[in-house]
Amino acid sequence: MGKRVMASGVFDIIHVGHIRFLEEAKKLGDELVVVVARDSTAARMKHRPIMHEEMRRQIVEALKVVDMAVLGHEDDMYATVEEIRPDVIALGYDQGFDERVIEEECRRRGLNVKVVRLPKYENGDLDGTRKIIYRIVDRYDELYRNDVKDVLDRCPSCSYSGGFKFFFVGGEVHIHCPSCGWTSRTGWKRGDER
Repeated sequence: MGKRVMASGVFDIIHVGHIRFLEEAKKLGDELVVVVARDSTAARMKHRPIMHEEMRRQIVEALKVVDMAVLGHEDDMYATVEEIRPDVIALGYDQGFDERVIEEECRRRGLNVKVVRLPKYENGDLDGTRKIIYRIVDRYDELYRNDVKDVLDRCPSCSYSGGFKFFFVGGEVHIHCPSCGWTSRTGWKRGDER
């Protein structure tokens, strides 16, 4: 039997940083098992995920480098380690765990596990979930701007034409003039194809 490597994370909006982390983790052994954090764990330790846990697990498991993906335990991360029984645990550069503490707890539970901290893999400007989210937010107005030009090229209140802002109220898209404060409902709903 080959060497089993365990890696873990939230994996919310898969990006190149995740791929590089998993590729490097796989190089530490023969089989890569990835533990995907439960929604509740992710919310407690990092951020509330955009995609639910089973969707994130399925996406991770579909990656070529991953042999198996499982959901972690909510209350005891070492229970997951006991089930997987890895030879190596690969930690990402930003995972807030102490390698020695993990190795000691694993030894206490009868597991001989080596913990390896992997470096950060920068690969462009979208190598992090938050970076992707911020880019989407920055470009949010662009998603609706062309549609508005067909309907409204000037503010009906002040004749401003420098670009409108958009926001959601109860799932409906509203338009806002940054010049005079005029606001109106667009009739578009969150999730409408634009």
